[in-house]
Amino acid sequence: MNDFNQDMQNLLNAYDSNWEDYLILREQFIEKYSLSVDNLEDHLLPYSKEMVKKIRDEKMQLVTADEFVKLHKEYLTAIRENDKLQEQLNTAKKALEYIINSNDTAFGFVNSNLRRYVEDALAAIGGADDENRL
Repeated sequence: MNDFNQDMQNLLNAYDSNWEDYLILREQFIEKYSLSVDNLEDHLLPYSKEMVKKIRDEKMQLVTADEFVKLHKEYLTAIRENDKLQEQLNTAKKALEYIINSNDTAFGFVNSNLRRYVEDALAAIGGADDENRL
C-alpha cells in the first residue's frame, strides 16, 4: 500500500505543477491499479446488457436521484407559477368581460372608443373575440 500512497502523492503533485506530467502519470496510475476511467458500468448495474448497449449507442444521459428531485421541484415550481399566472389572467378576463357586458351607463361610457379599448384588451389576452365588438 505504500507504493499506492507514493503514486497518489506523485499524481497530486503533478496535478498542481505540470498538467502534461499529470496526464501521463494519471494514465500510468490507472493502468497500474487497474482502475476504470469509465465508471458508468457501476451506475448501470441494474440494467441489462442490451439496455447498457442502447444507452451507450444512443448516448443517453442518465440522471441521478438528486438531479431528478431537483428537476422535479423546478418543474413543480414552474407549474405552480403558471397556475398562478393563469388564475390572474382569468380574473382579468372576467373583469373585462363584465365591463363589456354591463350597461354602458353603469360605467360611464361616454363613447364607444373606451368600450373598444376594453374589447381590444380582452382580445389581446385571449378573451372575447371580434364577434362581441359593437
